[in-house]
Amino acid sequence: MGSAAHQPSHIGLWLRLGLALTLTAVFIVHAAEWQGRFSWLEALDHQVHDWRLSAFAESAHDERIVIVDIDEKSLAAIGRWPWPRETVASLAQRLIDEQEAAVVGFDVVFSDRELGADPERLRTLVARSGDAGARSAVDQIAPLLDTDALLAQALAGRPVVLGYYFSQGEPPRQDGQLPAASLSLTELRAPQVALPRFNGFVGNLPVIAKSAASAGHFNMIADQDGVLRRVPMIVEHQGQLYESLSIAIVRQALGQPALVPGLSPERWVPSAYSGLESLELVAGGRKVVSIPVDRHGRTLIPFRTVPADSNRSRGYRWISAADVLKGTIPPASLKGRVVLVGTSAPGQGDLRLTPLSASMPGVEVHANLISGMLDGKLPAAPPYLLGAEVLLLLLTFAVLGLVVPFVSPWVATSMTIATIAGHVGINLFVYRGAGIAMPLAAVLCLSVALFLLHSTWGYFVETRGRRRLNELFRAYVPPQLVQVMNDDPDKYSVKGLLAGKSAEITVLCAEIQDFNALIERLPPTELAALMNQYLTAVSAEILAHGGTLDKYIGDQVHAFWGAPVADPQDAARAVAAAQAMRKAVLERVNLSFAQRGWPELKLGIGINTGNMVVGDLGSVQRRAYTVIGKAANAGQRFSGLARLYGVSIVVGEVTRRACPDLVWRELDRIRTRADSTPTSLYEPLGAVSDVPEAEQSVIPLWQQFLRLYRTAQFDAAEIQLNQIRQRGESALQSLYVNRLAALRQTPPDVGWDGVAMVRDR
Repeated sequence: MGSAAHQPSHIGLWLRLGLALTLTAVFIVHAAEWQGRFSWLEALDHQVHDWRLSAFAESAHDERIVIVDIDEKSLAAIGRWPWPRETVASLAQRLIDEQEAAVVGFDVVFSDRELGADPERLRTLVARSGDAGARSAVDQIAPLLDTDALLAQALAGRPVVLGYYFSQGEPPRQDGQLPAASLSLTELRAPQVALPRFNGFVGNLPVIAKSAASAGHFNMIADQDGVLRRVPMIVEHQGQLYESLSIAIVRQALGQPALVPGLSPERWVPSAYSGLESLELVAGGRKVVSIPVDRHGRTLIPFRTVPADSNRSRGYRWISAADVLKGTIPPASLKGRVVLVGTSAPGQGDLRLTPLSASMPGVEVHANLISGMLDGKLPAAPPYLLGAEVLLLLLTFAVLGLVVPFVSPWVATSMTIATIAGHVGINLFVYRGAGIAMPLAAVLCLSVALFLLHSTWGYFVETRGRRRLNELFRAYVPPQLVQVMNDDPDKYSVKGLLAGKSAEITVLCAEIQDFNALIERLPPTELAALMNQYLTAVSAEILAHGGTLDKYIGDQVHAFWGAPVADPQDAARAVAAAQAMRKAVLERVNLSFAQRGWPELKLGIGINTGNMVVGDLGSVQRRAYTVIGKAANAGQRFSGLARLYGVSIVVGEVTRRACPDLVWRELDRIRTRADSTPTSLYEPLGAVSDVPEAEQSVIPLWQQFLRLYRTAQFDAAEIQLNQIRQRGESALQSLYVNRLAALRQTPPDVGWDGVAMVRDR
């Protein structure tokens, strides 16, 4: 991951953004249903819905709805189901006439004729006997034998809604009679609608179906995980649409308002939308109930939880059917109530797995739907949620896909947590406030996926590169330079750094003057301790001034500036490092040595700037990040000349030009057999503010001496040198005194320019 100071690799950045965009596109494909919804994300959304439902489910009793239960108590008292038709007729009559229920809905189907006496068969047998009295008796009892007709008579004129169900199979099953269709496909005008379609049905016997006020299907289709979360409120059979039992009961309770499809305006319906948003119950031109549905005509079930103070099932009053039939319920106890007749007996096969129960009776599912319709609190999943989900995915990409690569890991983590919390908060707010069940799994998974992408990329790609840089350079490059390289991995890739290249480099070589004499004076253990202390002190100053430690060769310390990180102040930093090294040896190291009885150290430091080859150089057996070239050799040569000139620091003229703010003293002009081009050597005296005026006033006099010396005006040069010596003696002056004496004995050739020839090391 990035950091506030760290800008990711450009190549890596584009790769990360490409991967982030690809991830986002995958989730958008899911949200837009271009290839259908991914099952694993759908399963996660189901889990989110179940958690959300459990958290906000209604817990109060709904006194408007009563469930008359064909429970185990009733089966024990009356017998196994199906009960005799006259028993069912008696139950219906008692609920409506005695208990004054507003509507009675049967979550059962009466599709088969009841087994028993056949009036027509009795008439045939009696007719053969020729007994007129017997024929009269049969005519009198025949109506009592037709129990299906008796049930039909009991239902006729009463607000009873029957249930039935659709089936799918070959050959299609068609038993009983369907009620009149609620709508037709042509009325939907919704090309993308995908309602459940069935080719068969099991309806009520025609004589019973005709006597009921209305009927509705009680088909329930569970999700792929077997949990019932939504119910098809309208299904298709042979081009006709049929309403659910819960809608039929609500319509009966409200005086049979018209069922009208709620369609999106055609101009607002993209091709992926079904156009069907709801089913409306309209009375007198006014919408009395709105039932939100998805493109499959399904609505989410607003399950109720178990009240804390209730020992009954979730949110409804349950009455045993046996108690109703025995008359133990006080009259008018159910006045104005919506009564549902169903079964909770395990053996009847009507128990459902729901988010709140492992065995909820189907009749209770209908009760929850009816409560939601009457309260106007059915969870909605309108088609525009498709666009909303896609928009949230794009916003997630904008925040976590485009911004996170440029921030620190802590900020990225905080942004991810805030984004996830924001998604969850918005989702719960919309669900609680507006009853809209927005999908959540895709945006949450994308948030986590983008975070993991950037974290993984940062750790395994960019961090790996930084680790390699750290491993390569941390021992001889100051931490601040390693950080600079880490902050720009494109520019400072490991591969690029290790490849040999030409660059302007400033080299520094420091050595101990008269080191051989030191070796002879000290035993090996003390010499090793001395060298360790000395090398530690001078190396610390090199690193403190941004230098790269190259190598140690005996008493020599090699370092350079300009690689792996280049800076316009590299030459100045190298000179500053040399001055700090000299001070460290003079003030700290020598003081410590004196306390231990060790000899005083004198440094010779050479500095030179020029084009050199820098990179990972060496053999198969051993390689090192180092520099090579004539300019590098010259820097090493300068350190050996320090003793000759009686100074600690010798600097080449390219380095001197890069440091105009210092006070310089020119030492000499030299050439070697390897390099015939002469070069000037200088000693840095320090910053203008640090060099005494008296010492600065000698500089012009010294330059005048060198001019006279190099133009072979030896008498004038000697006079100038003597004047300078009167201000203080130095080893450098003694060197030129000896040179003048030698030139007087052996005059130089014509064309002499004062350039000294020095030996190569």
